[in-house]
Amino acid sequence: MNQQTFDQHWFELKSEICKRWGQFTEREFATVCGSAEELIAIIEQKTGEARRQIEDYLNSISPDHDFAGSMRKIAVHYAGGARENVQQFARRASAQTKTGYLETQRLARQNPVQTLAIVFGAGLVAGIVGGMLARSK
Repeated sequence: MNQQTFDQHWFELKSEICKRWGQFTEREFATVCGSAEELIAIIEQKTGEARRQIEDYLNSISPDHDFAGSMRKIAVHYAGGARENVQQFARRASAQTKTGYLETQRLARQNPVQTLAIVFGAGLVAGIVGGMLARSK
């Protein structure tokens, strides 16, 4: 099943859930994150309906009549996308950190006296602040 099919079924399921049990917010659906257990718990909490009745209804409206399986597939699909996004963010952060490190190193080599003065001043300020905090306790 591709992403479009997952999304199509998810929107159909959300629509049917809203028809049966009333209005749910997108925030509530977002907390589900593809977890059948979470969805059932939210419906159970909001409606007071028995878990078994909720499961039976969800299985009856699920396109393949295996609601938990459908939700599991959706969760796996979205988790894969999230993993890719996190990896991409980590690569960008690593590249920016390396660039910043190299630039700092270059500037420190070009201006060693100024760098030493900045480091000394920062250490002095940190020591004073640390001493003041230690005294106040």
